[in-house]
Amino acid sequence: MEPKIEFDASDEVIHARYAHTRHTDPPPANNPAMPEQRPEELQVWTNFKNGDKQALAQIYTSTVKALLNYGQKFIADKDIVADLIQDLFIEIWNHRENLSSTSSIKYYLLKALRYKIIRHLNQNKHISVRNGISDNYTFELVFSHESLLIEDISQEEEKEKLSLALAQLTKRQREAIYLRYYNNLSYPEIASLMAVSEQAVYNLVSKALKSLQQYLLHNIYLFLLSCYLF
Repeated sequence: MEPKIEFDASDEVIHARYAHTRHTDPPPANNPAMPEQRPEELQVWTNFKNGDKQALAQIYTSTVKALLNYGQKFIADKDIVADLIQDLFIEIWNHRENLSSTSSIKYYLLKALRYKIIRHLNQNKHISVRNGISDNYTFELVFSHESLLIEDISQEEEKEKLSLALAQLTKRQREAIYLRYYNNLSYPEIASLMAVSEQAVYNLVSKALKSLQQYLLHNIYLFLLSCYLF
């Protein structure tokens, strides 16, 4: 179940339906040099910073699914990811006046969530993770039944072949592919989010595409599908 938020109009504080209270930290600042400009998102973000709860609800509704999907690539437990997302929205509301401007809200929140996940993993070494902060992590691309990819591929064997092809990629290649083609982030945004150079992101995506091409070369349908998706 996706996390829900409630608005308390009496004191303008977002309250979460939890039995416990967490310590919260403000999310990291956005990169002011990011070139992508989306005027409509900039306006929504400005309204949010000015205390517009409808803007907050709009941001939540439009990003929560992407945040859940991304978070579960790092942490296997969906409830933990949902809790971290809930905390993130509480934090950005309480610190809204101090947040930097952004014209890519999803990028901003994905980066902030990644930051929270890393902090959480550092504090909770025992939890089951799919992607930690060391080079020993994995980044799984597992297609859900709601995925358009699954709907487009009717045969289980073909689904398995494409999954195996993605499994040949390195963890960083999978993350770069996921951010670029599942979340439509720009190369500069991915570089900032993954804390690598923009050229490194280009290299990751290029090598991933070449690997997919080689692995799926003998299956024209899957190769064309991978080119369309990626």
